[in-house]
Amino acid sequence: MNFAQNQSLKIFLTGLLILTIAMVIVYKYSYSQTLTNELHHTEFIVDEYSKRINQIILQKVNTIKTIAVSPTLIAALNESNNYYSLLSEQKRKTEIQSRDDKWQTIEDQNDPFILKYTNNPVSKYLVNQQNNLEGEYGEIFLTNKYGSLVASTAKLTTFAHGHKYWWKGAFNDGEGAVFFDDRGYDISVGGYVLGVVVPIKSGNEIIGILKANLNILGSISEMILKSQNEHLGKLKLIRSDGLVIYEEGVEPLSKRISSEILEKLHSSDKNSYICLEKQNKMMVGISEIRITSGIEGYGFGGSFESIDHIKGNTGESWEILSYRPISILIKPIHATLARLFIIGLFLSIVLAFISLFIGKRAANPIRNLIEQTDHIAAGDFNSKVTIKRKDEIGLLAASFNKMAENLKNSTTSIDKLNAEIHERKQIEESLKESQKRFQQLFEYSPVPLFEEDYTSLITYINQLKDEGIKDFRKYFDENPSEVELCSHKIKILNVNKQALILNNVDSKNEIIENISNTFIETTLEKFKDELVGLAEGKSEYESETEIITKNAETKQIFLKLKIHKDEKGNLDYSRCLVALLDITEQKKVDAEVRKLSIAVQQSPSVIAITDIGGKLEYVNPKFTELTGYSVEEVIGLNPRILKSGELPKEIYKELWKTISSGEIWRGEFHNKKKNGDLFWEAASISPITNKDGKIINYIKMAEDITDRKIREKELQDTTIQLKKQFEKSEKQRIANLVILNDLTKTTKKLRSQIIERIKAEDQVKRDLEEKKTLLQELYHRTKNNMQVISSMLKIQSRRSDNEFLQTSFNEIIGKINTMSLVHQKLYQAKDLSRIDLSDYIHDLTHLITRGYSLQAKYISFKYDMQKIFVLIDTVMPLGLVLNELITNVFKHAFPKNSKGEICIEMKLDSDNTINIHLSDNGVGIPDNLDLRQTKSMGLQTMYSLIEHQLQGSVEYKVENGLKWHIKLNDTINSKRV
Repeated sequence: MNFAQNQSLKIFLTGLLILTIAMVIVYKYSYSQTLTNELHHTEFIVDEYSKRINQIILQKVNTIKTIAVSPTLIAALNESNNYYSLLSEQKRKTEIQSRDDKWQTIEDQNDPFILKYTNNPVSKYLVNQQNNLEGEYGEIFLTNKYGSLVASTAKLTTFAHGHKYWWKGAFNDGEGAVFFDDRGYDISVGGYVLGVVVPIKSGNEIIGILKANLNILGSISEMILKSQNEHLGKLKLIRSDGLVIYEEGVEPLSKRISSEILEKLHSSDKNSYICLEKQNKMMVGISEIRITSGIEGYGFGGSFESIDHIKGNTGESWEILSYRPISILIKPIHATLARLFIIGLFLSIVLAFISLFIGKRAANPIRNLIEQTDHIAAGDFNSKVTIKRKDEIGLLAASFNKMAENLKNSTTSIDKLNAEIHERKQIEESLKESQKRFQQLFEYSPVPLFEEDYTSLITYINQLKDEGIKDFRKYFDENPSEVELCSHKIKILNVNKQALILNNVDSKNEIIENISNTFIETTLEKFKDELVGLAEGKSEYESETEIITKNAETKQIFLKLKIHKDEKGNLDYSRCLVALLDITEQKKVDAEVRKLSIAVQQSPSVIAITDIGGKLEYVNPKFTELTGYSVEEVIGLNPRILKSGELPKEIYKELWKTISSGEIWRGEFHNKKKNGDLFWEAASISPITNKDGKIINYIKMAEDITDRKIREKELQDTTIQLKKQFEKSEKQRIANLVILNDLTKTTKKLRSQIIERIKAEDQVKRDLEEKKTLLQELYHRTKNNMQVISSMLKIQSRRSDNEFLQTSFNEIIGKINTMSLVHQKLYQAKDLSRIDLSDYIHDLTHLITRGYSLQAKYISFKYDMQKIFVLIDTVMPLGLVLNELITNVFKHAFPKNSKGEICIEMKLDSDNTINIHLSDNGVGIPDNLDLRQTKSMGLQTMYSLIEHQLQGSVEYKVENGLKWHIKLNDTINSKRV
């Protein structure tokens, strides 16, 4: 076998051996790396789906919270709470228990008692919300702060709920928390149900509890089925005790996860591992749904079984489980090995033929070289090889010819040697100059720089490689102390001035000798990544990490490591350059920008940004939801696409004039949606300026006030109707007074006839008795008419969200009740013209107190009054005066629910002058305020009633509160009956 054939065979066999070894190594390495990567990927999968399910549940909670703040619900709760708060605790419990017993005994859902709670405005509102999200809700019901039912979308099992675990969980000792009632399979819904229980607050006080039963698996299963594939594996939603909540094709709560798998996953620090299930190797991962783990502000639980649900939760959280077959995950490895084998075999055969061809060509010049070598050996130094090749053979021939010539020239030229020495010295001088420039650039660089020696660290890493360590990430994860040990093997050679500033030190030695003191836990975690990169032979590394300075300040930094190569192309670890950049402030700015972006994106208000020409550059989701236009449709257009033509052009001219001058414009728009519907907006438009104060954009923030506008129109119509009814009632009252006057004249005539007609005495007595009955009926009907008007005003007040209108209505109601009380006293009294003023004042204060139930807890009354009987013409205006003064005390004298006392004294002087003293120990009034000059309609009316109608006097003074003194005489009016 000649040289060429021998080399060809060796190359072919060597290729096969290398191919076999490479395939084994590649397979083992790829298998190990694939499993490691897929374990991490499995953890990522379950964590990602855990976050998605967590987000789905939070979206449902936000929907329920939105329903909970409806004015309809708040008004109903306040009315229900006010009713029960007037009862003693024992009577309240008895009342709720009585209604609960009655509720449970009635089976007919159309019973009036049941319909009172399932067919009222609140329940209709809840049914409407239920229909808007068809298929997602079971029952939705509302209880007050005592656990008593206020409204429900359907008949529930019980009326009282304050004793139930989910109600107590949401009430949370008055602090309030969202509670998830994991009910299991609910018969009433026919599916797996999660009850969401939300506390409703007014200020810091819980006023009610809203519960909605959700068919939660609908949206979760849809999300899982859409994204589930062969590579992701099979996903299951389970409780932490192993009971399966959702698995494709499996009935909820009918199956359990293997206790061995569950125990392995719960006991491990990692969220995934490889197991053998049904003869198949599987990669299993688990992740807990965070919101079900009982985090702050959220409760989660249930009872095992109740009347209408099965297998409820007894304290377990929810978890997402992923099963991924190993056989699927390593398919790419097998495909890669097959391709590698084919390519390797082909290359081995090609190399064998090439080596045979090259071997034959290489042998010819070698023979020629042997012949010329023999000539040299014979003393013929003029012998030369004439091989014109540029490969190793050509180089060998050239070396041979040079050797022959060198043998002829036995000495070296001295001049040539001196020139070489001179050239070397110049190179050394240039190198020193370059080193000096580098040192200056290093020292005065605006970036903190470290010159470090990694030689000891690389030596240690190579020792670990010699000990068989291949997966350095796994090694350092399992041996965290090795990371810190490696940090001590780095030697700091030099640092620049910016590095001293970054670390808040005065000298370089403080860093060089104590560099490890700047490391914290997160620094070592990032350093682990750097060690893995060094072990893999990387020459560059960068990351974001943290350091702690000398004064214990933690800084966010960006780190860049560069390892240069020497003349031979090898990495030179003796002088590595590390650059650090302080990004602490940049991180804070980035976080603030992210928060601002999220706030704008999730804002319940419409937000739009235009350029200075008015073209839209940004709109938030609320804009698209309200107008019906998509983002793509409106970007680049002018907001005038929303104009309905209902507003005058002057408004828009004033708008542009205001914002162009740098001011903020506020007003209302009557705009048009994409579908042509009109809507009202309360908007605020302001300019956005750059640092030079130049306007670069405009931003609009607006809220949909269409419903408010509709309610205001309804309120105006109702007010007009009430005014007409009141005028009609007033005319009727005047007619009744005319009749009464006529009856009085008739009575006088009858009295004169009694003297002349003794025989008609019995008839006269009967006439007087009938007149008395008529007057009592008149007073009674007048009182009832006033109560009807008062009730209608209350209903109208509740329909309005306008605080000013509500306050005005309440003041009118108080005045009507004050006049109504006079008529009530008269028809109850024996004397139809006079009533006991002290008794009337007692009842009036109690009536006012009921209208201010919250403040009444902190305010007490003190009375010192004589029994004085006065005429109706005096009581009526006097009652209005006292109503005005006492309500002012409730509204202004005791702010922030401070405690106080109201004193009322009444005495009759010898000249029949009635003296009434009304005082409080509240905050009083400012010294510079003259109540007689104030523009308050109530006080002006009060002065007019006393001084003109009653011909009395009124004075006040500020002394430990406000004190009023009213003087009047009842003799200005005469008795009518």
